[in-house]
Amino acid sequence: MFFNIARFTTFILISITIMMSIGVFMLRHHPTVKGGGVDFLLLILVGILNNCGYIYLLTIERTKITCILSYLFDYIGFSLVFGSILVKTLRIYKIFYTKLNYQLALKKKTMYAIIFSLVLFYIIMLIIDIKNNWIDNKLSISSDFKEFRKCVYSKFISLCMLLKFVILSFGCILSYLTRNVKRNFKENLNIPVYIYVLTKAMIKVISENDDISILAQDVFGCVGNTINTSVILYYLFINKLYTIYTLSKVEKNKTKIKYPVAIKIVIK
Repeated sequence: MFFNIARFTTFILISITIMMSIGVFMLRHHPTVKGGGVDFLLLILVGILNNCGYIYLLTIERTKITCILSYLFDYIGFSLVFGSILVKTLRIYKIFYTKLNYQLALKKKTMYAIIFSLVLFYIIMLIIDIKNNWIDNKLSISSDFKEFRKCVYSKFISLCMLLKFVILSFGCILSYLTRNVKRNFKENLNIPVYIYVLTKAMIKVISENDDISILAQDVFGCVGNTINTSVILYYLFINKLYTIYTLSKVEKNKTKIKYPVAIKIVIK
């Protein structure tokens, strides 16, 4: 029952993500959206779709293929989402808080290189694991003597996790340093990062405890990652687009008040 709800929630998140993509594209010339970097906002949305794929995989039976895909969706999603936020924030920091002029700031090519270097790194780690047959869906027994299958990865995953938290920490620092920059030019990074770190830490602790059933681990995984994805969608997209809608509505009302429709009075 729970996993049916989780799948349904995942499809809702996918639908919202697609709608946000359409909204970003349609409003790409608006200062608020343009200031955030349309191409990077779309990359973040692609990353969110990967996160949704990861959540869905937690709701189905473990096989070697699903273990590989889970790794792929999880880390590629992270690279696109937080990698994009990181380079955007770094660019803003270099523009506003260093003596470099705008032309010498972080170029888009460099920003893309950083993001896709992360993606490439995680893919290489995955290829190494697959080539050496280090990924497996291990049969385990819980404390109540129930059999379950669990994805087992190599020690390279620890390196991947370390890189992930380095990126998150660096992103937090940059976000704090650029907190006074005009809101149009930066993302609200703090809360998504804090929520991400907290939920991922809890999921990691729970997943490493074999005394906890795989069902409970998957429930925590689904809930935690759904919260992550929802928070990112809200703070980076829904809130932004809703603000644009609200401000445009206010501007229309002001225009109506400033230039009222002339009423023609006819005296017979």
